[in-house]
Amino acid sequence: MSVNQSFWGIDIAPNDDLIQATEQTIMQTDYLNRFALAVAVLVLGFWGVVLIVHPELVHSSFSNEPLNHGQAGMMGASFLGLAIIALVTETGWMSTRRALGLSLAILVIVALLLMFGPGTIIVTPLTSISLVATLSVVFFLMI
Repeated sequence: MSVNQSFWGIDIAPNDDLIQATEQTIMQTDYLNRFALAVAVLVLGFWGVVLIVHPELVHSSFSNEPLNHGQAGMMGASFLGLAIIALVTETGWMSTRRALGLSLAILVIVALLLMFGPGTIIVTPLTSISLVATLSVVFFLMI
């Protein structure tokens, strides 16, 4: 096929201006998508760390109920894991499977810290079995 195509006897040449405008729009959209992803990773990471380390700072901003450190810590670990998955998916820094394993490992570490540190998560057969099961999933996702 030649550069100029014919359609019912009418020569059709590619429109370079249209091609450039389309490429420019795609590049602008790519920058906006990367910016939105960076903001999402920063917000999720910030909230995750704050809810794990010092939930008293933000608790009164969104709840009238008493602070539950166990739930706040696990919610923070989930946010932090989600930020890691989003970051890894976009950058290709590691495989998505390993990023999921890393985020689950963060959940396990936070749960163990909340169990054996302040004791805000109680040690029961259910919590122990779920931690062992999650650790085995982490192991198989990380290998």
